[in-house]
Amino acid sequence: MAFRSGITAMRLRSRLPRVAGKRGTAALVLGIIGLVGMVPGCCSASVLPFAICSVLAWSLGQSELRMYQALGAVGAEESQARAGYVLGIIGTSLACLGMMFWIMYILFVIAAIMAAAIGENRILLITEF
Repeated sequence: MAFRSGITAMRLRSRLPRVAGKRGTAALVLGIIGLVGMVPGCCSASVLPFAICSVLAWSLGQSELRMYQALGAVGAEESQARAGYVLGIIGTSLACLGMMFWIMYILFVIAAIMAAAIGENRILLITEF
């Protein structure tokens, strides 16, 4: 089985643990950093570095898993890449939820300011059920 560059699958498999395992480990580490940093501060404005870590973990994990699937390799490195991939997806989802929260909050504040400036206080305040 030959690839585009002319390197056979056997030669790629012999290089697999040396080249591929590091990106799987990097995806796992970035996924953990992104998720641990995202959970307590999901709704704060300082989550951008953790969101970037989560997106990088998602990307690295996905590319590593594609390479393992192309080569037909299975091992501990694949499980690290898969864990980093999943953690990256979860961290990115939390970042998107946090951004949607902040966008809705900013729109609500703008609407409240505009309503107060116009003099029509039509904002519904729920105090008791």
